[in-house]
Amino acid sequence: MPRTPQQAFATAPSGYQRLQLPDNSLVQLNGATALTVEFSRAERRVALAEGEAHFSVAKDTVRPFVVQARRIRVCAVGTAFNVRLTDTGVDVLVTEGIVRIERPADPAGPIVLAANERTTVSDQPEPSAAPVIERVEPAAIRAVLAWQEPQFIFVESPLGEVIGRFNARNRVQLVLGDATLAARMVGGTFRPDDVEMFLRLLEGSGEITLDRSDPTRVVLHRAP
Repeated sequence: MPRTPQQAFATAPSGYQRLQLPDNSLVQLNGATALTVEFSRAERRVALAEGEAHFSVAKDTVRPFVVQARRIRVCAVGTAFNVRLTDTGVDVLVTEGIVRIERPADPAGPIVLAANERTTVSDQPEPSAAPVIERVEPAAIRAVLAWQEPQFIFVESPLGEVIGRFNARNRVQLVLGDATLAARMVGGTFRPDDVEMFLRLLEGSGEITLDRSDPTRVVLHRAP
């Protein structure tokens, strides 16, 4: 693959973005994250300037996948791992395969992490101690990566539009029993699969009642 132009991506503090790279690798950006992507014939390179990102790397034994996080290089061929910048270092969690972490002029050599292992590597010019590698249980991994669950963020959005977003992601459909409710403005942050929280918010306002007589749909009516 020839060199690709450098591309820059960034998310807002409460944002989330999912990218598919030219080699079919997948990158998920947490909020307040900035990175650049540049591919050449010899290397697939991502520079993480701030924030946190998870990488699911397409296998390519000829061109390693390198995440440059300040002074730290995280190298993989085909694996999945999470990189987060901290105040003093770089936190790396491997969820699949193996990665190699390199620090400039480190006499101890590269650090190798396998699946379900995590470490925080100092990016200071002269780190005081060797990084500690810890084994991470699946439940803890899910907690660390909970940010990957995208959220619906509504700011003064018409109820009709909001319902359409929920209906596209859920089996139980929301229906407006009163067409005038479509223009009612709502706001909040919700998980796409958490329809119940959204309905509790509407019902708690005292302005909307819910008809649940049909298990496949919920009809919204204006309260009398």
